[in-house]
Amino acid sequence: MRRWIERGVAVLGSASLLTGLVFAHIDLELVHRGAGGRLVWNLRVLVPLGIGAALLLALAATRLGDVRERLRGGRAAAFGRNLVGSLAAIAIAVLLNLIAAHHPVRLDLTAHASYTISPRTRKALERLAALPGPVTAYVFVRPDHPWLPTLQGLLESYAAAAPHRFVVQRLQPSRDLLRFERICRALGIDPTTLRSANVVILAAPPRTRGALPRSRQVPLEAMTSQPAALGSAPRRGSFRGEEAITRALLSITRPRQPRVVLLRGHRELDRTAADPRARIERACRSLESLDYAVTTLRLDPSHPDPSRLPTDGDVLWIAGARDPLTGPERAAIAGWLERGGRLLVLAEPVLRQQPGTTRTRFVPLGLDALLRPWGVGLLEAVLADPDTVTPLGPLSLRVPVRREPHMHPIVAPLAGLELWLDRARPLALSPAVARERGLRLTPLLGTYPSARALEDPTALLEPLSAQAPTG
Repeated sequence: MRRWIERGVAVLGSASLLTGLVFAHIDLELVHRGAGGRLVWNLRVLVPLGIGAALLLALAATRLGDVRERLRGGRAAAFGRNLVGSLAAIAIAVLLNLIAAHHPVRLDLTAHASYTISPRTRKALERLAALPGPVTAYVFVRPDHPWLPTLQGLLESYAAAAPHRFVVQRLQPSRDLLRFERICRALGIDPTTLRSANVVILAAPPRTRGALPRSRQVPLEAMTSQPAALGSAPRRGSFRGEEAITRALLSITRPRQPRVVLLRGHRELDRTAADPRARIERACRSLESLDYAVTTLRLDPSHPDPSRLPTDGDVLWIAGARDPLTGPERAAIAGWLERGGRLLVLAEPVLRQQPGTTRTRFVPLGLDALLRPWGVGLLEAVLADPDTVTPLGPLSLRVPVRREPHMHPIVAPLAGLELWLDRARPLALSPAVARERGLRLTPLLGTYPSARALEDPTALLEPLSAQAPTG
């Protein structure tokens, strides 16, 4: 009878240990951080491991007499050697796992570098070091969803780039519904709205004590440009999870959402312009994907209110103005720049036919007077290069993006390519003036040596009447 009881205890203890190891393989964690950064023990792993270990230790304690009897004689030395070897192997395995956990190395061998995150995402992850706790990504996606492996690989790349600062927790709807509901309530989210959804929830520590953690929901549908049906393979290149997740990450970790303010009232490029050449919808959507708020501003031409100009690091964007800024507008913007304002100007040459002639003239917009005190001058000319003219028109040219040791980040991804520009405007840079203001001028592009600036492009153009905006 005793032997049967011992066998039952051995089977039950081994089964408990095996169950705990299976759950540990699935969850890969004995402790995790819940909402608000609180440590939560994974009882689903610890309880069966503890029960199994206790049963096997109790069984071993009842058999100590038999063990002593068998170790008498010459077997003791062999048993000792085997025991030491086994313990050494276990210690080496634990040490290797600890080294791998603290110094992870990932290799992306996919053809399209699907799991290599962009420099923008890495910069956003570096900012997490300033937070009082880690950012947690709760993955609540059905296990049979075709995009789940791709999503998991992407989030693991985030966690590898920011160890202990970006934590991933996967919850399966079939077994973790109660835990998911508790997490949602701790984050101030109604769980009933997400029970049937495939969603990733990012949660960051609260800015003030006692407040709710900052969170943002990212539906899986928002990460796919062309959602794949269940059971079918997703189309390559249609997963846009990094863009959506990084935008959500920025929104919950930035102190405030930055703005880009489009100036209006001078026939600038517009998001909804009827002419597609004058539309900048794609640029605005790209800014919004980086968690910038894109708004518009129209100043009073005669009495502009300087207080309406952007503040706190926001940017004023003058995008392709075709009518001149008034004197009061320029004065208001110039004073705002002196107080630390940030300005982005996209200025192409505006050409109009002189009345009663076939000659063309440049329309002064007042932007040159606004920028010259900062070391940047807009010449009243248009660039032309007969050796590199393109099908875009007689005033188009090809411009190389040369590889240089200290390239500006905005053109570094284009290194080695050639850009086609139509009606480009040359600049006159004054580095000495910029240095007096503590600035450094960084040219983005330079033409081929055969290019020249035309102050009178009439010979290359048909007589112009009113031009349509180009972008």
